[in-house]
Amino acid sequence: MSPARGHSRISDSHRLKVRRAKTAYKHKRSSQGILAKLIFVLCSVFFVLAIWKLFNSWQNSQWITGTRLTIVVASDNPKVYSYNPQAEKLVVFEIPANTQIETSRGYGQWFAGSLWKLGEQEKLRGELLRESVQKSLGLPVDGWIEERGEALFAPRKLGVMSALFEALTTTRIKSNLTFFDRLHLLMKVGIVGISARREMDLTATGVLKKEKLDDGADGYSVVPDKAKLAFEGLRDDLVFAEEMKVVIVNTSKKSGLANDVGQIATILGVRIIGAQTSSEKINECEIRGEKSDLNSFSARRMIKIFDCAEVNTKTTSPQDLELWLGESFSKRF
Repeated sequence: MSPARGHSRISDSHRLKVRRAKTAYKHKRSSQGILAKLIFVLCSVFFVLAIWKLFNSWQNSQWITGTRLTIVVASDNPKVYSYNPQAEKLVVFEIPANTQIETSRGYGQWFAGSLWKLGEQEKLRGELLRESVQKSLGLPVDGWIEERGEALFAPRKLGVMSALFEALTTTRIKSNLTFFDRLHLLMKVGIVGISARREMDLTATGVLKKEKLDDGADGYSVVPDKAKLAFEGLRDDLVFAEEMKVVIVNTSKKSGLANDVGQIATILGVRIIGAQTSSEKINECEIRGEKSDLNSFSARRMIKIFDCAEVNTKTTSPQDLELWLGESFSKRF
């Protein structure tokens, strides 16, 4: 074999290796490009989802900035925490587990300590506990949280990053409080000192009366008149300062509904100046008023507490707002 032919074969072999190397390099670069694009798409989707979740959390927040926030904790003996950001004070009271509570949604009389489990069984979560405590005590209650969430009210000073981390770790705790609500609680309630934390004894104030229950066991019942007096101090200062005049219109067949709802609204801080009935039929609950009045703290808080729709309309003097109660509302109250 001539040297020229041998050299040609070596050159061909070398060119083949070079082509293979180039092809492999192109495939590698192509694969890397696809992987980079995939990572970019996944990161973009994750970022958009995170922004959407944060926006949704902010939009559905239970806490209207600056207003009083009252939360019931689903411990064995349910605890209620009521924070006043204007005075930077916290009021806490406990409802004994064997307190007879008139439940919402027509479930009748139940012990306070059993309401969380009943709500879980009926797929209502803690909403049944919140509504029932609100109804029985005549006290506006904004939110609910399971027992593990009580740590949100502990006295401790947290920095922004620590509070953010803590709020993120509580996202699996059952509650109607959003991420922003929890973050707000950690940063605001945590700095409330011991001297600004007051424990209220419901038996000492006469709100609860000890008595023999139907089964012969000892228990407690709620004394509505005493509850009204005891909880007057838990009004919302921003709502009270607006001096909004409200008329309640009951379109349902349930007698006494306007009085019960009015008690809660009065403790909230609005002025109930009358109650009426109407033949107009609505299903749920509506807050009616002009746009400027619907933007008030009074309207916004009632909308959240009673889960009402807002209706922009002109009201008849002297009231600023009208609270309309429908048949479906009467069944869930």
